[in-house]
Amino acid sequence: MEAIIYQKEQSKRTASLWQSITCLCPSLAQADGPQVVAVTGAGGKTTCIMRLAEELVAAGKRVLVVTTTHMYKPESHGVLSNDPAVITAALERDGLVIAGLPYGKDKIAYIGDAAYEAVCPAAQVVLVEADGARRQPFKIPRPLEPVLPETCDAVLCVAGLSALGKPLKSSCYGWAESEAAAERLGTTFPKETDKGSTPLTISLFAALWARGSLAALKAYTWPVIAILNQADTPAQQLAGALILQEAGLAQGLITSFAEAEVS
Repeated sequence: MEAIIYQKEQSKRTASLWQSITCLCPSLAQADGPQVVAVTGAGGKTTCIMRLAEELVAAGKRVLVVTTTHMYKPESHGVLSNDPAVITAALERDGLVIAGLPYGKDKIAYIGDAAYEAVCPAAQVVLVEADGARRQPFKIPRPLEPVLPETCDAVLCVAGLSALGKPLKSSCYGWAESEAAAERLGTTFPKETDKGSTPLTISLFAALWARGSLAALKAYTWPVIAILNQADTPAQQLAGALILQEAGLAQGLITSFAEAEVS
């Protein structure tokens, strides 16, 4: 795993995702009680969450992972229940719990507000997968998306650089709703975005991301950290820096997880 902390003044590399995030959002390292971090967007949300969980558990933190939408059943540390006593006992015993209710064949769903509120105090960090993209690397949010908890200490907005150069209709979840999304957000997307065969260029990526997923979070007062994931090559890392610049962002993260990505 590698992260590049992008800032206009300078950029630096680190092998710690949590360190990178707290560098851009120092309040996370100083928060009392459970720190709630929601992860939105597409292109590696679950991978990002699991990397954070691994780092935090290694540092001696108790970590609770939940979803407000749906996520794939975990291979380990899963508690398929919304019983606060069961979840809390597993958290105190193992230090990491991925809690959810069975949904369909291979997914889990939200444990519900009552269970969530009862269990959060037992954790030191709560990681919330708060969006869905059906494994696409890029996303245009629909109304009422993302599905955020009532309070957060930070929100991570992820987009996958593997979408670059690919047709919008094959790389972007919700591409057909781009014009409606633009209208909701009080802006207009480039006209070519209503053509599903249009390649997702650096400029178009930056415009859609800034006016879509990132703009949808502006209604909240919580810190938002922009993460461009899947920067597995030097060319993609450079593209990530250019996208952050074109999106008008003063800082962000450019990350690569060499292992399998999960949206």
